[in-house]
Amino acid sequence: MQRQGYPRSVRLTRPAEYARVFAGARRVADCYFTVLVIRNDHDRARLGVTVSKKTAPLAVVRNRIKRRIREAFRLHQVGAW
Repeated sequence: MQRQGYPRSVRLTRPAEYARVFAGARRVADCYFTVLVIRNDHDRARLGVTVSKKTAPLAVVRNRIKRRIREAFRLHQVGAW
């Protein structure tokens, strides 16, 4: 079975990248999620996930939420990495 990874090229990895998104993004929210969207200079969408301690006080729960969001994002990408 081939490993299905989540490469660094499609992740936000640096604090400056997150700061740019939080500062200049368009926000869409419902009772469960807030999604921040901003254009980038790459040929594909990139994803950064944050889960607040208020939402999920336990780290294990926050990490599980992030894993599920990343997997859904990975499965819905168009084309191969």
